[in-house]
Amino acid sequence: MLPQVREARALEGALKGLKGEKRREAQLEAARAWAKAAEALKDDPGGAARAVMREAILLGLAGEGKDAEAAWQRVLQLDPDRLGARALVGLGDLARRARKTGKALEFYQEAVKRFPKGGAPVQQALLWVGKLHMKAGRMDKAREAFLQVARITTSAGRMAYAYDLVVRTWLRQGDLEKAKAAYEEAKDALARLGRGGDKRKAKAVARALAGMRSPARIERALRAAGKKPAGKEAPKNPERRP
Repeated sequence: MLPQVREARALEGALKGLKGEKRREAQLEAARAWAKAAEALKDDPGGAARAVMREAILLGLAGEGKDAEAAWQRVLQLDPDRLGARALVGLGDLARRARKTGKALEFYQEAVKRFPKGGAPVQQALLWVGKLHMKAGRMDKAREAFLQVARITTSAGRMAYAYDLVVRTWLRQGDLEKAKAAYEEAKDALARLGRGGDKRKAKAVARALAGMRSPARIERALRAAGKKPAGKEAPKNPERRP
């Protein structure tokens, strides 16, 4: 391992426990160290790209948006095949935090279009595409993005989260029946994911199902609509309780 890389890792590791301005200063110091590491790795484009990615992340966390954007663009140039999707998501995150919603949406959509098999970064991009559409009231487009995540991910937690968001779009449109149907679809999809005898996967599915917020949201919506939640019967004579 190059000494520049070792130093950058040590400085980034030292961030733990720091807060406020001290943390920001340490983030900038670590970012500068990663920039030096990238220079030392100039004959290894992949290694240099990973170093610049760490620099970009730290600059973004420190609030240095313009410098972080330049670093992400460099990552995109150095290693587009392996880190292109991650770089575009990073650029989208910067734009979103700066309240440039249109620009953020463009970066996220570009990540999905250019790297359809980009794994977790592309799924993250799709989630943000959906969230931005949902915030703008475009429920159909939001739902399309969330369902795409649910159907391509192999992560139980991400699948459950995507379906939770699908249910929210239907509830926002006031369609309780479709919200309930989406939750049933989520349970079936997660059950299929947990099959095959993999105990670790089965446990992950169980945790994901237990953590879903859709049942509580649907129950609140049913109560607000004056309907009785499924499986909960009212007393036959509510005035004569034991």
